[in-house]
Amino acid sequence: MSDFKVSLQEHFNPIPELQHQHYASRLDVFILLLLEINYGSAETRHGLEDLRTSVMSHCNAASTEYVRRDFYSSLKSHSFFSTLMLIPEPAPNEPLDSNTLRSMALLARVYALRGVDDYSAYLQFYKCFISEHAPEVPLTRRFIIESTDEELQLELKLTSELDAYRSFIDVVPYLQPRTPTTRDPSKKGLIRQPNMHKQRIQESDSYDVNYLQFTNENADTFSEILEVTPKITLSTEQQRRKFRRREAGARNALYKHEAKVSWSLQAAMPSEFQAFIDAISPELIDGHYADISSDNAKFLSVLFLNVLGISNVLDIVLINLGARNDAAPSDIPRLEYELDRKTKYIEARIVINASLLSTNVPEFTAGHYTHNPTLNYVLPHPLPALLNIALRNTNIQARHKYTIANAFALDPTIYNKKINDALKASKLKARGITRGALEKAFHYFAADSVPEVFLSFLTQSASVQNHYVSAERASLQEVITSEWLRFIRVAGFHHTRLNTTENASLLGNRFAFHDEVGSKITIRQELIDFILERLSHSLSTTALTNIADHISALNHCAFYLYMRVATTSALRPVQKPFPLREHFHASLGAFSVADKRSHHAEERRVIILSPMLRRIICAYQSTADCISEKLNISKPCYLVMHLNGETRCFEHFSRALVNTLFLNITEKPFINHSFRHSAARRFLTHHVDAKTFSQAALNVLMNHSRAGVSALNARSLTSVADNVSIIQKRIEAYDSIYDASDMAILKVLHKISGTHDAAWD
Repeated sequence: MSDFKVSLQEHFNPIPELQHQHYASRLDVFILLLLEINYGSAETRHGLEDLRTSVMSHCNAASTEYVRRDFYSSLKSHSFFSTLMLIPEPAPNEPLDSNTLRSMALLARVYALRGVDDYSAYLQFYKCFISEHAPEVPLTRRFIIESTDEELQLELKLTSELDAYRSFIDVVPYLQPRTPTTRDPSKKGLIRQPNMHKQRIQESDSYDVNYLQFTNENADTFSEILEVTPKITLSTEQQRRKFRRREAGARNALYKHEAKVSWSLQAAMPSEFQAFIDAISPELIDGHYADISSDNAKFLSVLFLNVLGISNVLDIVLINLGARNDAAPSDIPRLEYELDRKTKYIEARIVINASLLSTNVPEFTAGHYTHNPTLNYVLPHPLPALLNIALRNTNIQARHKYTIANAFALDPTIYNKKINDALKASKLKARGITRGALEKAFHYFAADSVPEVFLSFLTQSASVQNHYVSAERASLQEVITSEWLRFIRVAGFHHTRLNTTENASLLGNRFAFHDEVGSKITIRQELIDFILERLSHSLSTTALTNIADHISALNHCAFYLYMRVATTSALRPVQKPFPLREHFHASLGAFSVADKRSHHAEERRVIILSPMLRRIICAYQSTADCISEKLNISKPCYLVMHLNGETRCFEHFSRALVNTLFLNITEKPFINHSFRHSAARRFLTHHVDAKTFSQAALNVLMNHSRAGVSALNARSLTSVADNVSIIQKRIEAYDSIYDASDMAILKVLHKISGTHDAAWD
């Protein structure tokens, strides 16, 4: 780029579509006015003089006048330059005090104070001085140039008192230097959040649609955005109307994507996937692998990797583990394989990144689950059979440290053409089935039975729940592979026999320790159990002889209750975690909270309690009221609170308070945002092991939803009570291990209040 273009871009950010001759005359006069108002340093003015000399060489084109609609696509990105082009071009013999030069002089003053990118300033300038109904500038050119900022502001304020110039008052705030924005370094804005969860919803020649969710290191969601990126230039009203209609369609597409409606055209059904494979290679479905051609094997290997959900398949590097005298591979992702010369079979696995999120590593790592940076996933049937054929028929030099695209001589154009040909041959194209629908078939099939966090490792697209769940790699391998084998059996594959390697991967090494992937900040369950047991045991041995003992015991019970609700029902670690009493439904066993900062204030979420936790909360309220009467203080208006022994006031379980209480027990610097993670992990691991996992149920427990696709909405066929009952039963399946501790807490609460629990009769 020439020095002239660099200087032009640096000072004025011109509209790229305009040629130099289109704006040379205006810019020449504008630079002259800038120099007259003594703008910038001596060095800056010297640079502007050189720039003006270069601009003058282009001042020979015919005059062109513009209107605002000519720059609709540039008004925000090139605010100053669009405004400059809307001022009539000065004539060669323009009078020195003409309205055009007065307007340009005022624009020079605004430019000197606001820079080139203050859209609001230039919008008000256009309305006051350039628009069709704008009056002529009543100030002289000399006054505009020579007055101070304060004098110019005062004159415009006085002028705005006249009826014809009332709009001038709107531009006065912009005739002063821009106030530099100060940012608290501890508070990050939306775009500065370390984790952006991005999912491509729809793609076309005209626009792309992405769903964006922003979270910080502690899994706090800051915003959810539907990003629509046009691929058309919005320069005419017709194109803008067309794009607005597509925006509405994009929102509908997002809803369908999240709802994963059965039998929709968003994804192919197993029977349709079977018809597609049958049109390409019926011998694969029948298990006659020797009859599969090498070209088909290469194409089908890529297809099945895409259907499995592996991202950017063609860019994955092949690594032959049998290569001699070779350094350890470091490419991620990579497909590692080893050809067995005796059995003529293959062992293959994909190595992918498991660090999908930017999260703070805890100060005390020993109490948290270990996070592994990579995940080795052994590829399931029929991928080993297909890769065995494909790789044995690939040049030996090209199948090591080459990408799949290079090794298989397969690019996206060839791949897409083979898919389209097969869709036509199977008549699926006429039914609306596309390549995207085929590749989504398995993920739609497994959407509720396989945890979303497991599938996200394959797609390399983290969801919010990746913040919460830490899972064993063997469990992840087993769950995904089992569901995949069920998918291909439903799709009509008759022979799904497994070799030794696949059998081992399916069973998994369930005795592995410190072999987890996922959240770095989830506290180990053994530590949670230890703390709860210690709290209940210490209370059972405490003598309740005076009011101080009662206050101490009440606070121990309250902290126990906070931890139980947080680690079971996924209560958020906010400043006021529990709601007002009126938001607690005792008979239902649930309460509602409004603790999500990115949602509207009136939106509430449901926290579902086990029957035992409901009983403890009721007992706590009675006991807290009893102690309040004895101390002659106000009763706690929130559901569960901590009673400050010094001030005799009830306090919320804020983050600072919980961290202090946690530190007193463990003597380690834990932070309380991990409790909610424990709730998600307990629910997921139990139901995965019991083969009863439901992603929808986990979403209800965690109150997670996207695009309004929630189980608790007006279109649901089940009531809130039904949903609460379902989740309560699922919680009870693994929460009974705390029955003894819970009963000990109940007894202490009733002993303090002198009441009796009818459930004991």
